[in-house]
Amino acid sequence: MAHELEQHSDGRTAFVAGRNIAAWHRLGTVKPGKLTVDEVMTDGLLGGWDVRTEPLLASIPGKRCIECAASLNTQHEDVCGTGDEAEAEARQEAGAEDFDADNQGRNPYRLVVPDDAAFPMPIPGHFTTIRNHPITGDPEPLGVVQGGYKPIQNEELAEILSAIVDETGAVFDTAGSLRGGREVFMSLQLPEGIQVGGCDAHNLNLVGLNSHDGSRALEGLITFVRVVCANTQHMARQNFTTRFSIRHVSGAKNRIAEARAQLKLTFKASEEFQKEAEKLIREKLTVDEFQKVCEEIWPRTGDMGTAALHEHHRRGTHLVKLFKEADTQENIRGTRWAGVQAIGEYVDHFIPVRTKKDEAVARADRALFGKGSQIKAKAFQLLQVG
Repeated sequence: MAHELEQHSDGRTAFVAGRNIAAWHRLGTVKPGKLTVDEVMTDGLLGGWDVRTEPLLASIPGKRCIECAASLNTQHEDVCGTGDEAEAEARQEAGAEDFDADNQGRNPYRLVVPDDAAFPMPIPGHFTTIRNHPITGDPEPLGVVQGGYKPIQNEELAEILSAIVDETGAVFDTAGSLRGGREVFMSLQLPEGIQVGGCDAHNLNLVGLNSHDGSRALEGLITFVRVVCANTQHMARQNFTTRFSIRHVSGAKNRIAEARAQLKLTFKASEEFQKEAEKLIREKLTVDEFQKVCEEIWPRTGDMGTAALHEHHRRGTHLVKLFKEADTQENIRGTRWAGVQAIGEYVDHFIPVRTKKDEAVARADRALFGKGSQIKAKAFQLLQVG
């Protein structure tokens, strides 16, 4: 499963994690304890990018050197700096084949070629986003945007999230850059996790996502997902309880207060989830009732062949076994919440996977992003208490 984290020529990866909890890809820097903003910027290689916009230029073919005006395939003027004079002289003295009779004694490194005659032309209303590379400091293009786009710096994203840190006691947990610096994420663990009936802990995260190529607005998501790579970023975008966004336009900072107000809904949303889960854990569920839910998710149809009927029976038997006997059900056995967990466990770990690639990767991809996540959502819906 591709992580798409930015990896640099000096061997460093633009990722940092706190609380001494490494990510599955084992890349980047893992720090003990809670991350500070400075560690997010320095160890995550996110500081000092100075993202800005420059006019987008097209290279237009010309007929003359843009410096000395000599025509194509003629010699540059002596005062023209285009062409590598020193290298040309060295190769000529060494008798390089470039200096044969066809050149009529002219230095081929000093002839006007199409690149020498091309001139830049601004594209109206379009700009290139550029950053200072975090390792070399050299300017580096990230994307193409239209007029009105205002970069939101990585430091500004941290500032927005820090405002929430100050108010709620959340702590920075992970941060990194993806896809060559075009996207950035920062994740905070919120101070109060969710526990269902004293067990099955669920930790909520506030994830800040920003793009520097014009592909997305700045986003803030409240999610159970710990973002450590491109795939978990995608998962967070698909599974969140509350979201806010800030467009890359003038006055974006003025919307921070609005974003904070929206995030207050988070705690209400998580409380509602907890209340519903608590109802499920208090309500009993018989094996027959559980089988009816499974039949609704995986219905038996009249046109099933022998192999499909066999698979249907095998799946039903396995699901009931998980519901009645799995060690993971120890504290919740025989409840509606146990039904939700049994179906989730089957989807995540036991549905057959047909792939020529890594089975674990394919299974995780399906559970997180594919049909598996839809099945689990349907199970929760069917087992909810009216």
